[in-house]
Amino acid sequence: MQRVSMRGLISPTLLLRRRFIPPWERDGKTAEDFFAGLMQSNNPMLTKRKIQARQEEQERRSLDEEMHPIDFQRLEEVHQHNEAILRKQRDFVPYGAEPVIYFDNDNMAAVGDYKSHLRAQETLSSGSGYSSEVLGMLHADFQQKLPYRFESFVEPCKGELRWPLHGTAGIVVDVDGVIYRSRKVIDGSDVAIRKLMELKVPLLFMTNGGGVPEAEKAKEYSELLGCTVDESQVCSLTP
Repeated sequence: MQRVSMRGLISPTLLLRRRFIPPWERDGKTAEDFFAGLMQSNNPMLTKRKIQARQEEQERRSLDEEMHPIDFQRLEEVHQHNEAILRKQRDFVPYGAEPVIYFDNDNMAAVGDYKSHLRAQETLSSGSGYSSEVLGMLHADFQQKLPYRFESFVEPCKGELRWPLHGTAGIVVDVDGVIYRSRKVIDGSDVAIRKLMELKVPLLFMTNGGGVPEAEKAKEYSELLGCTVDESQVCSLTP
């Protein structure tokens, strides 16, 4: 009886095991896709983004496979052009930031000595001095190795300091919150105003009137900033 019961239990199990089909094979998927779907979120936005990313990846691969080598070269040139434009925008130096050197190369001791040596070699006889070809090469190499090269000599400014855009542009400053706040000067603002005054930069102060005449405002600003502010430089507006 015991053997019969064991056979009766085992034989149906073997038959059922043969007929078992994994659920991922029923849907025509792999086990990785089946279990990955169980672990994913049911958020429709995430699902939509993943589907869109797969489609874009497939389109990109198909485009790369179908693209001609000439098209690849053109695309690379476009990328390099865009990178060059981005570098120019990133490395752009605003007006006034480039240094201006107010001296001639002859005033530099090492440069002057080297030029004198080359001129002395030109006056020597052909047997003891350099040839004309060598002198030309030395002159060209010397000019290329100079840290600064100038088309013309710029005389240093001996008079009063002037703004480079003098007479063509000016600056308008909002006093409240920029120059001072709560009748206290903001750190550094007085130094900046005095420097603008020193450079003779046209300067106009905008402020709320509050019923105070512009002459009194100018006197107050002169005391706060440590420089003379004229009444004509104050534009007082009363809402």
